[in-house]
Amino acid sequence: MEKERIDAEAQAAERAEQERLERLRAEANEVVEKSLRGSLAALRDGDEAAARRALDAAVKAAGDDAELVSRCGRWRLLVNYAKELETFRRRASESAAEGREYVIGGRTIAIVELNPQTYAFKENGQTFRGARSDLPRAIDRAILREWFAGDGRAANHIFLGIDRLLDPQPDLQRVREEWETALRGEPATQGLMPLLDDPAIADR
Repeated sequence: MEKERIDAEAQAAERAEQERLERLRAEANEVVEKSLRGSLAALRDGDEAAARRALDAAVKAAGDDAELVSRCGRWRLLVNYAKELETFRRRASESAAEGREYVIGGRTIAIVELNPQTYAFKENGQTFRGARSDLPRAIDRAILREWFAGDGRAANHIFLGIDRLLDPQPDLQRVREEWETALRGEPATQGLMPLLDDPAIADR
C-alpha cells in the first residue's frame, strides 16, 4: 500500500513537472513569435536597430530550446543580410546617374535626380518628384536589380529575394525563386530557405 502511494505521488510529481515545462515552452514560443514578427516589421520600416533588439529578445526567450535557437539563428541571418542589402541599395542609388533609363513593365522612366532626400524621374515627358522614401517600389527595385546585374554573382539573388521579402505584402513565391537561383551558386542560401515556411512570415 505504501509503495502504491509513493508511486502515485512520484507519477503526480512527474506529471506536474511535465506540465510546468510545457507551460514554460509555450510561453517561450509566444515571446519568440511576437519578437520575430516585431523584428520583421522593423526591417520593413528600415529600422535595423529595432529589428536587432526584437531578435535579441527572441534569442533570450528561446533559452536552450534547440528548435527555437535554430529558428532564431535563421532570423539572425536574415537581419544580417538585410543590413547588407541597405548598403547595396545606397550604392545602387548612387549609380543611378541623371538620365539613366529603366524599363519597368513596359514603361520607360529616366532618373533625373536621386539622392538620400529626394527623387525626380521622367516618364512620357512628365517629371515626377518626391521624398526619397516615397520613390515607387518598382523603380527602386529596378535600380537595385540592374546594379546587381553588373557582376552576375548567384549570391546577389539572396539580396533580391530579401528585397521582395520586405515588401508590405510579399510574394513568397517570387522570394523562393530568387533564393533558388542563388542556391545554385551560393550554398549559404540554404540557411535562409526555411524562413519561407516560418509562421512569422508564412502565416499572413
